[in-house]
Amino acid sequence: MATKARYASGVRVRVVKCHACGGPKQLPSPTAYVYCDFCGALSDWDFSMACSKGNALPGPAYEALHRQLAPTIKMAAARGDRATVKAQYMYLFDRHIGLCPSSYSPRIVDPEFRARYLDYYTDTMTVHDTDPRVVAWTQYMNQRIAELRQSQMGQMAVVSFGLFAVALGGVQQQQPMFPDHLFWAVYQAFRNQMATQMQAVSEVGALAKYPDEVTVQLLERVAVSAFVQGWLPYISANCQHHLIQDAGLTDQYIEAQPPALQLRRCGGCGGQLDVVTGAKCVICFRCGKKVDVTHEFPCPGCGAPSSVPKGSTAHPCPYCGVQIQGTTAPTG
Repeated sequence: MATKARYASGVRVRVVKCHACGGPKQLPSPTAYVYCDFCGALSDWDFSMACSKGNALPGPAYEALHRQLAPTIKMAAARGDRATVKAQYMYLFDRHIGLCPSSYSPRIVDPEFRARYLDYYTDTMTVHDTDPRVVAWTQYMNQRIAELRQSQMGQMAVVSFGLFAVALGGVQQQQPMFPDHLFWAVYQAFRNQMATQMQAVSEVGALAKYPDEVTVQLLERVAVSAFVQGWLPYISANCQHHLIQDAGLTDQYIEAQPPALQLRRCGGCGGQLDVVTGAKCVICFRCGKKVDVTHEFPCPGCGAPSSVPKGSTAHPCPYCGVQIQGTTAPTG
């Protein structure tokens, strides 16, 4: 059934063309993770949204957990024990997701997505700590960070957030402002480290584990965004502008009239899904599932209609629990 758009007037929409299906973004994204309105693929990262809502920064909970596990991880990495490194990171990020879910994709509340993401991300962290090429660039970057800290007599505490390599400022009496040329050396080292790491991650097949349809370029954009977000408060206005331009984070938006929407109900949680004309799959931001919205199936128990989570052939009615039979395309 067609519904009136629930947006009262024009909306600000990130200019995005989906890498998976080519569909243009028509609805505003509620998070920095921008999902396609037509196929549900992760299609972009909204830097402005991330900065306004604090997405992707690890925070003190991560730092405390990492300090606790760091000695074990370091010793395991030194002896090439990749299984132990991965297991330690599995514990770390499983705990961190529970403490700080807003630092991750909104789909992280879906147990299947969470399990696949942890498998992927702990592989990337294992590569980060054990691949000699990545380790060399990380050491080089840390040397540049040490020079930066020395320039301000240690006023800033820097925390390396693994793949994202976010630098967080520990503000004390006053916020330090770092010399442009010293910061830029850190940034260039980070970009080299990130490019090397993404190559190594691809070589071990970890990218295939990512639970969303992604590209290397998109994952690198997320990582670079987190780095930039962490450093912005500690560099000059001119350097901020140059950094955002160089990192390709100059997001573009349009003021768009709300499109006509169809109402669907998520077969995972019963939540309302606003669906644009022509959409095949969308993300439910309530339960994190990707939902096939091409059909709705009535419940044989209570009669309520719902759409099937992608990859499922049956699902319990989100209202009464009776099993609903329905077919959908395999998970992509």
